Amino acid sequence: VLNTGVYKGKLKLAEQVVAGEWSVQAFVGQQMLTEKIIEVKDYEPPFELALDIPSYVTLNENALVVGVRARYNVNSPVSGSCVLYIIPERKTAIRKTYQLENGNKEIPIYLYEIGRIIQNVIVNVTVEDNVHNIRTLSKMVRVVAHLHVISMPSMSYECHEPNEVFLYRALIYNYNGDPIDVDDNVFVTLNPGTNGGAETFVSHVNDGGYIDVKIKCSNYRTIMVSINYEGSQKSGKIELKQRNDNNKEGIHVSTQFPTIDGPMEVHLASREPFPSFVCVIVGRGNIVYSNIIEVPNGGWSQTHTFFITPTYEMMPEAHIFVYFIKRGNMVSYETTFSVKSAFKNTLTFDTPEIIKPGIVLSLSIFTEPNSYVGLLGMDKDALMLKTENDLNTRQIFNDLSNVHSKTLVTLTNANHYLVHQPKPKEKFLISKHITPRNYFETFAFIDYVSTTGYDEVPIKLPTTFFKSWVITGFALSPKTGLTLTTSMAMKTVKNIYVDIDLPNFVKKGSTVILEAEVRNYLQKRMRCAVSLENKKNEFEFATENKFAREIVYTDDIQPEKSQKIDFHIRPRVSGMITLKVYASCPLASYVNIKKLRVI
Repeated sequence: VLNTGVYKGKLKLAEQVVAGEWSVQAFVGQQMLTEKIIEVKDYEPPFELALDIPSYVTLNENALVVGVRARYNVNSPVSGSCVLYIIPERKTAIRKTYQLENGNKEIPIYLYEIGRIIQNVIVNVTVEDNVHNIRTLSKMVRVVAHLHVISMPSMSYECHEPNEVFLYRALIYNYNGDPIDVDDNVFVTLNPGTNGGAETFVSHVNDGGYIDVKIKCSNYRTIMVSINYEGSQKSGKIELKQRNDNNKEGIHVSTQFPTIDGPMEVHLASREPFPSFVCVIVGRGNIVYSNIIEVPNGGWSQTHTFFITPTYEMMPEAHIFVYFIKRGNMVSYETTFSVKSAFKNTLTFDTPEIIKPGIVLSLSIFTEPNSYVGLLGMDKDALMLKTENDLNTRQIFNDLSNVHSKTLVTLTNANHYLVHQPKPKEKFLISKHITPRNYFETFAFIDYVSTTGYDEVPIKLPTTFFKSWVITGFALSPKTGLTLTTSMAMKTVKNIYVDIDLPNFVKKGSTVILEAEVRNYLQKRMRCAVSLENKKNEFEFATENKFAREIVYTDDIQPEKSQKIDFHIRPRVSGMITLKVYASCPLASYVNIKKLRVI
């Protein structure tokens, strides 16, 4: 019996567990709701294995570089061999064997070997040390045409007059999910297909990566919108319906992007005058709004504009139906509208970006009172490689979109004439399921009921250091329903730590300011020397027209504090360049290696 809408329990696999894939299925009656695949593995060796590999590469790059890092701890690299398996989609697997050098190995994979096509490539690395301990790690690389995505939906819009202006909204984001820079130029072309010709202008995205294009109706029927950004181009089609058409009657939602609790303008136009009408809205199979709307002053009108406030029950898409009785006949109109998806419940907490390993972290968690809260803390690589380990906001809203009303029945003694329309065939998309073969540490699996909506939850962090961890969570309230929190990432480090913040990509020959941050975890203040290695001469240092190698000395950094410094560089080659930043002080040192994409 589910009292909170959530089931949690411990399941014993078997008396004698066999390594391999195990399936966990949830049923309601005879219907299977969901299935999870769990992989049971044998004992894992006592060393850490990490892969430094880009998640995306473009077709115009020559190669991608796989960085293998194997260590017992930060000062004890693994000596041994590594076997690299490359599994493309349309070619046979490639096997290569290398010897580790001080626990590291940089391995180039050339695109001509795996096929210069858009595909997913699985990179599997197996490391064996000198005492025959073996560890395997896999990551997936996506070969794409460009490093960014332009989302341009086609749309239809009803114009009330030629001078009316409406918004067309497109989304541009990098493949890692981040929006592009707001200062980047985006070229927009409007082509109405008339003698007036196309118009091209420069625009910019907002902080969320959206670009809004203002378009005037001007009696056009069709407008093609093209967006060009960094050599990538995509087009969308806008169908315009002019109100002076013969088919002007109907129910129309005038607000382009309805939001929850915001006013939504609706316009009703009919061939028959009406003093009032009935408006019904169906959301996800339920009647969520029903009202008799009177025309002001009790007059008879052929048009009427009114406002409705969308609710959570109407998202992501709802069906609006209006009708009235005229001379014994029922006159009805219907349409659908979309509401921006959002959770009604909230769940928030903050975590530090960098933290000591092994300490107890106190999370301050805010949510709706009486919510059931579940928290998951795990290795960040697990979340990136197999997203099914966690709840997904987009998938939840997509599941809501699949709930539709079969029929809406109106009981009336009026005459109603049915119009039959053919039902389109459903199309199903099938994606290939990829199961990772890795072991990851889960350090938090907590659930509780928040009585007041505010709680302090202690979480013991793993003792492993120089590793990234993620905490995610959900809350389920009997009043406001489900919500998810954005995953919060932390890196566990000790002594001193240096990191360098890199953009998604930079242009060859341009001057880039890279910000490095040194953090002191020692018990005394320290002055550190920070350097950026350039042995391969892949870039040059630039400081006011003076080019030289640079070592930057920090001020005294207090315990548990950090200091930021800048490196000005100018890339000289295209592709993935290596940035190796060193930080050293009298009692400790640390090196961080990252890859920067140059186009």
